[in-house]
Amino acid sequence: MKLLNNKTNIKSAIPANIKIAAKLYLLVVGIYTLFRLGLLLVCFQKLGDATFAEVLKAFAIGLRFDCVVAGFALALPILLVSIATFVGKNSRWFAKTIAIVTSIILIPTFAVCAADIPYFNQFFIHFNSAAFDGLEGNITLVMKMIFEEVRFWIMIVPAIIVAIVFYIATHRILTNTKPWTKGQYIAKTISTIVLLFLMFAGMRGNLNFKTRPLHTGMAYFGNNQMLNQLGLNPMFIFLNSFSSTDDDKIALMPNAEAIISMQKRLDITTPDPTYPIARQISFDENQRKLNVVLILMESMSAYNLSYHGNTKMLTPFLDSILNHSLYFENCYTMGNRTCSGMYSTTTAYPTLFDKQPMYGTTIRLFNSLPYELKKHGYSTTFFLTHDKNFDNSNGFLLANGYDRVYSQEDYPAHEIKNTWGVCDEFLFDFALNKIDTLASSNNPFFATILTISNHPPYYFDPDFEFRNKDDNEKIVEYADAMLRKFFEQASKTSWFDSTVFVLIGDHGTSQDATYPLPLSYFHTPLMFYAPNIIAAEINQNMANQIDVFPSIMGILNLPYTANHFGIDLRRQKRPFACIMNVSGYAILDNEWMMLYKKNTGEKLLYKYRDKDITNHISTQPERANNMDLYGKQMWQTTQYLLDKRATRTE
Repeated sequence: MKLLNNKTNIKSAIPANIKIAAKLYLLVVGIYTLFRLGLLLVCFQKLGDATFAEVLKAFAIGLRFDCVVAGFALALPILLVSIATFVGKNSRWFAKTIAIVTSIILIPTFAVCAADIPYFNQFFIHFNSAAFDGLEGNITLVMKMIFEEVRFWIMIVPAIIVAIVFYIATHRILTNTKPWTKGQYIAKTISTIVLLFLMFAGMRGNLNFKTRPLHTGMAYFGNNQMLNQLGLNPMFIFLNSFSSTDDDKIALMPNAEAIISMQKRLDITTPDPTYPIARQISFDENQRKLNVVLILMESMSAYNLSYHGNTKMLTPFLDSILNHSLYFENCYTMGNRTCSGMYSTTTAYPTLFDKQPMYGTTIRLFNSLPYELKKHGYSTTFFLTHDKNFDNSNGFLLANGYDRVYSQEDYPAHEIKNTWGVCDEFLFDFALNKIDTLASSNNPFFATILTISNHPPYYFDPDFEFRNKDDNEKIVEYADAMLRKFFEQASKTSWFDSTVFVLIGDHGTSQDATYPLPLSYFHTPLMFYAPNIIAAEINQNMANQIDVFPSIMGILNLPYTANHFGIDLRRQKRPFACIMNVSGYAILDNEWMMLYKKNTGEKLLYKYRDKDITNHISTQPERANNMDLYGKQMWQTTQYLLDKRATRTE
């Protein structure tokens, strides 16, 4: 009895604000942990050979990040409760008010955690500010995309349940926690100071005030990239991503040094001071004003092709024309978003980290591929499936050389299947009809077709027979089948034999989590298909998305102003391919990959061909530095030209 009385006395001596703070922390951190568990289950296949102990370590690291977010989120409610503790009275009105305030602050963080699960599964990076790039004027489209995607619904329902449970639990904690008594001001003051100190330490992520506060790099503890990111709190990442705004400029090296180096790499001997990388390209061979059809294939990773080891027969058509094409097997996209693919393929400029390249108060102008082709009498047309204003596509494309952009508003309402507009089958049929009209003018044409079916939410043709059961594989089958149908129909036209078809992915998909930047998200097929014009060849040289533009001009032998970073892949050899996204960048040759992690500033060197996860940076520092310098020179020069608006010479 005496022991029970002692426990009761100790419990009664603990001020209410301390009890409430502890309970709220446990509740919030518990909810974050549940979301982390949900992420683990959804992305379980990305764990690879991780052990149970390593998973537990990731969760333990996650507690630190969760406490940081919880500390900031609970600061105001706990401060108000602490003040009320000295008064010694807790009314139902007060408890309800604090419960509402706490819910208003915390529930949005739970929503971010819920949104993060499908986002991470899709992009292999946590939900961040880049998801909102270019949404001005597109809110309706984005909301439709969310509500039409089943995977988002799967997360919305639990998020709503969590929100309701959290409010009820918070209200009960505030209502039922006792004692609320007057007096004991010294004890209350000391305990409150200790509480606030611990909360402040929690916000920093550690008790050592001589070290840096917790940052994303502290979640990394091994070579398993899924585990390294599992401990990160999505809200932590989301808020930190806003610290890098559109006004931020990259500063990888001095501008002058970067420009001089790029001029040497591009063989520019007499540079224009205003346009430092501009050069006039001409050819000894006769001009060939052939038609060009550029197909940007949504999310088409090279990992889907049998040639690259896929055994599920996802792309039988692409596999069939590969050996009849000029195929670059080591081509990489510049980024991992569609807007980046559209931008880099047509302008031969790389994207910079998380910047949306086509958006801006003033649209940037380039000596782009359609712009230069128009000088030679080409008509230029772009075919979209969705709202033309999404990602500022219409404005950017029209300002940079396209005569016409066809989009959702040009298609019959009954053909609109989901948020992304029409399916690939209709798009190709529509484009084929319009191209026939363009060809009848007897002038050369340049048509760009951006497919979309391989982007969630997926639309599945009920009459289509699939070989595979997984939705992500079925949709690739469908996309490939629609390409086959388009080419079969195009082959019957009068313009087919005088047309160069170029096929490349806007980006790939996250199928390989070996490295922090999944190579499957950047490695894409690149085919130049014109059996009667271009000799078939499998080329093993490195290639980038920015090389499509100059390579097309080289096939046509048309003179033009090259104010860009691409090379003609048939006449020149690229030493390295470069890729970049919000989390960092990588430079690759045929054996090595130098990887830079933006959040930590760490550089790593891998033999990526063997999926080797050994970091060779200490034994190969010169190699790594040379590769790193190559990318820095290009990206820093890009930043300079964008700042000076020197991207179009006329």
